[in-house]
Amino acid sequence: MKNKPFLFLLPLFTALQISAQPNISSQFCYGGSQIEFGSWAEFLPNGSRIFGGVTSSNNGDVNGLHNNSADAWVVKTNASGTLEFQRCIGGSDFDFAIAGAASPEGGIVAAGQANSNDGDFAGQNKGACDAFVAKVAPNGNLVWAKLLGGTQCDLFEAIWPLSTGGYLAGGETASNDGDITTFWAANRICFWRV
Repeated sequence: MKNKPFLFLLPLFTALQISAQPNISSQFCYGGSQIEFGSWAEFLPNGSRIFGGVTSSNNGDVNGLHNNSADAWVVKTNASGTLEFQRCIGGSDFDFAIAGAASPEGGIVAAGQANSNDGDFAGQNKGACDAFVAKVAPNGNLVWAKLLGGTQCDLFEAIWPLSTGGYLAGGETASNDGDITTFWAANRICFWRV
């Protein structure tokens, strides 16, 4: 007998939860025939959108994948969702964008982790996986790509444009060599101005 009130309230609670779900006002999907994973997005004041993550496609909305691997992928659309540009950033290994921001001139600056030592990161890898930061122009061309870190795994998880110019990138490092000048523990938070 004690279970009856609980059984009665559970369907009522479930019904309230279901009815509280928001309505979808619009939906846009981007990618190709393989796997895409989004890790960040930003709405800009003019209504356009930038977002990024990783892709392993080289068709559909995606082109420029390096060696059929997985690349960091950044995308910009206009306010109605039409693709303005997309860019694969990486090489023949697994690379992904964890964070991004609009650049002052209308492009994208992205940050994440790179395992590649070729393609856009040719000759820069210091061992294992490095933190990367890359700038993409408003036409989708890669302006520059830079790896930072040491012989262990390093990654950027956030990036911010600075009012004085350049960018501040923050993340984690397990390295105690290369670009890492102080070693305090096995895994540390680091910030670089680039």
